[in-house]
Amino acid sequence: EIQVDPMKQDFFFYAKDRFDTARAQCEEECKQSSSQAGNKENELYRLTTLMNARLIQDWESGPASLREQYMKMEDDDRQRFMSEEEVASRHCATLTARKRSPKQQEYFRKSSNQCKEKFEW
Repeated sequence: EIQVDPMKQDFFFYAKDRFDTARAQCEEECKQSSSQAGNKENELYRLTTLMNARLIQDWESGPASLREQYMKMEDDDRQRFMSEEEVASRHCATLTARKRSPKQQEYFRKSSNQCKEKFEW
């Protein structure tokens, strides 16, 4: 079975590029703010929340040129996605296409000539 990865958006590429940096900063922030050893699940929840908030804030406050750079990556990915869909569409069209029999071709040629004769001035 053919598997197609879903199309990725500009923010996906941005977050992927900045993941390690954001994680390191947020881990440091978590360590500084909580001196006592807390529940591991709560720490993971807090880290994830801080990372999401930081990535979104940095994305929204970033310059337009940064967004354009990642929009280009999204467009490239969209082309990949569209190309696979187009290939599948063409494949289906070739499987279902049928040639007309000589009898049908003659009938359609005659009927189109009659229409032309009726509407010629």
